[in-house]
Amino acid sequence: MRPLRLRLQAFGPYLNPVEVDFRVFDRFGLFLISGPTGAGKSTLFDAITFALYGEASLEEKRDRDLRNIRAPRSLPTTVEFEFGVRGRRHRVVRVFRETPRGLQKEAALWEEGRLSTQKTSEVTARVRELLGFSAREFRRVLLIPQGKFRELLLARGEERERLLRTVFQTERFAALEEILKTMEAEARQRWSNLEERRKALLTSSGFEEREALREHLRTETETLERVRRELRETRRRREALERTLEEAQRVARIFEERREIALRLRELERRTPEMEALKKEIEALNEVEKLLPLYRRVNELEEEWRRKSRERERLSLELRRLEEELERAARRLEEVTGREDEIEALREELHRLRDLLEVVQELETLEKERAGAERELREVSGALETCLGRLRGLQERIRGMEDELSRRLSLSAQEPDCLARVRQLEETLERMARLEVLAGEKNRLEGEEGRLEEEMARLTELLALKEEKLEEMREVLSRHRIWEIARELEPGKPCPVCGSTEHPFPAEPPGEVPREGDLRELEREVKELREKLAEKEKTRALLKGRREGLEREMAALLDRLSERAPADELRAELLRLRKDLEVCRRARREAGELSRSLETLRAERLRLEEERERLEEALRQRASRVERIAARLEALRRGIPSPVDSASLARQLREGERRLSAWQEEKRLLGEKVETLRSRRAALEAVLKRLAEELSETEEKRTRAEEEFRAGLRATGLDRKEFEGLLEKRARRGELEAVLRAFETEREALRKRLRDLERELTGKSPPDLETLREKHLALREAEERLHREEGRLSERVEYLKGLLRDLEAVEEELAGAEKRLRVVSALARRMSGDNDKRLSFHRFVVAAFFERVLERASDRLGELTAGRYHLLREAEIRDRRRIGGLDLAVFDSWSGGVRPVSTLSGGESFLAALALSLSLSEVVQEMAGGRPLECLFIDEGFGNLDPEALEMALSLLSGLRAGGRLVGIISHVRELKERLPAVLEVIPGKEGSTIRVRI
Repeated sequence: MRPLRLRLQAFGPYLNPVEVDFRVFDRFGLFLISGPTGAGKSTLFDAITFALYGEASLEEKRDRDLRNIRAPRSLPTTVEFEFGVRGRRHRVVRVFRETPRGLQKEAALWEEGRLSTQKTSEVTARVRELLGFSAREFRRVLLIPQGKFRELLLARGEERERLLRTVFQTERFAALEEILKTMEAEARQRWSNLEERRKALLTSSGFEEREALREHLRTETETLERVRRELRETRRRREALERTLEEAQRVARIFEERREIALRLRELERRTPEMEALKKEIEALNEVEKLLPLYRRVNELEEEWRRKSRERERLSLELRRLEEELERAARRLEEVTGREDEIEALREELHRLRDLLEVVQELETLEKERAGAERELREVSGALETCLGRLRGLQERIRGMEDELSRRLSLSAQEPDCLARVRQLEETLERMARLEVLAGEKNRLEGEEGRLEEEMARLTELLALKEEKLEEMREVLSRHRIWEIARELEPGKPCPVCGSTEHPFPAEPPGEVPREGDLRELEREVKELREKLAEKEKTRALLKGRREGLEREMAALLDRLSERAPADELRAELLRLRKDLEVCRRARREAGELSRSLETLRAERLRLEEERERLEEALRQRASRVERIAARLEALRRGIPSPVDSASLARQLREGERRLSAWQEEKRLLGEKVETLRSRRAALEAVLKRLAEELSETEEKRTRAEEEFRAGLRATGLDRKEFEGLLEKRARRGELEAVLRAFETEREALRKRLRDLERELTGKSPPDLETLREKHLALREAEERLHREEGRLSERVEYLKGLLRDLEAVEEELAGAEKRLRVVSALARRMSGDNDKRLSFHRFVVAAFFERVLERASDRLGELTAGRYHLLREAEIRDRRRIGGLDLAVFDSWSGGVRPVSTLSGGESFLAALALSLSLSEVVQEMAGGRPLECLFIDEGFGNLDPEALEMALSLLSGLRAGGRLVGIISHVRELKERLPAVLEVIPGKEGSTIRVRI
């Protein structure tokens, strides 16, 4: 990724739009970003990171911290960043606005001038895809934020491990260790479960060992086989006895059947005379059957003769009644026909009543129309009065609302001035509140400075005491060393110090000599005190810078204050103005409502005026119609002789029409009735004549049939009474024949079956069934008892077999689980650091990555220090309480020894940290897929370097641009500003920071 251009507005200290064109630094490769503390140098890195990932360059910064505190709510925070990746141009824009619900974020991405996406999440994902880095990796690889250089160098093993885990994303290796621990726990739990299950199986079996269970199973199996043999023998004996019992029961049934058949045959023999009489009766019924057709013919002819005689009598009576009715109808027809003159007069009266009824009905209709017209006239007149009253009231309301609208409009016209004053007071109060906050913060910083100075004074005093004591200890040790040399002097031998052979004044013993350990401890304490004083001095400078920044911001706020009145008075005025503003706004809303209501009332007035005109026209029409109806009524009343009503005329007319219709209907019906009666009389006379002839013929047939039937009776020897008695039994002839056939069939079958049974029972005697049943019952009970015993033993054997199978399977699984547990447990212990070097697999991987970083960092540090220092990783564990494998040391070629990196001076530490950070950046790049790093930004001071070290650091950074990389440095070092040809200056101001490029 190569930066091209950065634009930002209302971001950090940059209130107004600012643009940085990085392309002007391409020909230099290395450029400096300078400016006072708090001007916004690091904010440029925040803007780049925010544009790409929506986050700041430091993870602890929040989105709200990135917005300019003086930016009005209407001004959005905007960052636009153009960059190149593999020769392609990309532009990303991120915006967030202040809304009542919080910050509203927006984002958009253009690729080669075309809009790619406008969704925030998609923009971030696409940037990560283009660069190949997450936000965290980007901060570690391309941005080295302020205060992060020495973090990796001086960190303890645990802290360094956390940093390297984050940079190299080695969580998957730690996850592998956790997986192995989980596998070990699962394997141990499975082994424990299987052991518990094995113990539970043994407990449920009642034995302590598997072999005892197996022996018990063998004994139970043998008992089961013995019971099964006894059961088979008992079942065989029972089945044989059952066959014997079945044969005995069959023979007993045959004896019983023979006895029953003999009894039935004797009973049938006793019924033989009865069956003979029945046979004779059946023969007589056969003779009756032959005479039955003649008997039926005689009865049918007798019945036919009686029926026709009754029909002739009935028709004769009907003819006499019909002739009487015909005579009465003829006389009535003559009476009705004689009333013709009366009926003609009735027709003329009806014609007169119809004409009079039409006139009277028209008169009544006009009376109703006049009453309705007068009622409508009254209603229209009342509606007109109501309309005029409403119209007068509406006029009054409209005049009142117009006056009220004028007053509301006058109030609402004051709203802009009031609103402007409210906003002015709100801004003033916000600035005053900010001044109070800044004043409190300033007081807090001043208090911290005071406490810090007191602490520094105390530390300075303590340091002086420690240094004085240290000098005394060194003096004592020096005198002691001199005394030890003097003690070795011998007369005549040269002194190893001055070479003299005379020793007139040898050194005296110094008294109590301090130990070397106490001296080193005191030196360590003095060094720690000096480091603490240096840290306190840095903290005091930082607090002073922050306090001065607050004082500048407070001065800027005071310059922008438009009011100098007390805050309470301004708040009271703001409260009053807000109330006045609410009154103006309410008046504006009410004016709008009044205007709408006034328009509605005016429309209602126009509608009422139209309604009044319509009602006046309707009143004129109703009055004209009433006059026309009255004139017509007067004309009709003159044509009627006397007062009559239509109802009485209608009743008279209906009565006359009813009388006329009744006369006509009666005349018609009487004529039709006379003709009908005459036709029926002629038909009855013809029927009576035909019936007399049929009756004579039937009498002759009946006489001949009677003679034939009597001849048949004489031939059979029966008289008529006997014949009719047998005829009553004729219906039972089939039943009697069936009884006779059944008797003869049953007797013959019983005789045959008795002969067969006698042959089968030859040589046999009745069996003793009771004894056989008792023996069978005893055998069945024995068989059931043995069967139950077999079932119990079978279940027990199967249970023991299943228990044994489960136990063997569990023991087999237990052996496999124990083997797996040993393997997994050993592997998990080794992977988690249970080894001679106390190095876990995860830390081994981190150490391997760190080894690659150290290899390059050591080479760079050697270049920066003219070959004096090289970085090493401590392989041995000196403190068993610490984690091994990631502790750092430095090899000093001048002394030929290895010492901790914490012993390096400030400038040496910076060079070591710079070499380590640059190497870490390159290795992370390679781990991220070898993406080319075309830029690097370093936010760190170079103030601790001497001119030679500074020259080496610049040479190292200049070497980075050899590959076309753009390197940006933030520093307050004056030499850098003078040495580097390209400088981006950040200039603070009351209206926000600005930038200036100097080349």
